[in-house]
Amino acid sequence: MQPQTTQPIARVPPPTTRRPARGTSIVVAMVIVVVVAALGFIAFWHSAFLEVTVGSTHIAFTVAYQLRVDDAIWAQGTLGPLESQITNRSVSWLGGSCKSVIVFAISEGGGLGSQSDEEMVTLCGGSFRQVTLLV
Repeated sequence: MQPQTTQPIARVPPPTTRRPARGTSIVVAMVIVVVVAALGFIAFWHSAFLEVTVGSTHIAFTVAYQLRVDDAIWAQGTLGPLESQITNRSVSWLGGSCKSVIVFAISEGGGLGSQSDEEMVTLCGGSFRQVTLLV
């Protein structure tokens, strides 16, 4: 029999997974850019609530009306004698804390011809404004 010699067993370190540092830093940079852009967008985004009442001044006939806010049609239809219609909407904008809009209503028919009314309204972020137009 041969004498056994004890030799130390060489320990092999476990394999390490090396992540490329460049790829990780690019992902982190992209996440930071997206977060900063989102916060900047939120800081400049404002909205306000606008309630517009369009009332008919005609005492005998029905009129056709149209309501516009900054040249966008918000409502249209018919109003009976001395009848009114309420329209509610949110106005949103990007930029300054306040925005001026022109609220315009026009009616046709009713025996008196075309009648219109308009008002310029300043809306600020988070505000609620009421406007009454008579046509």
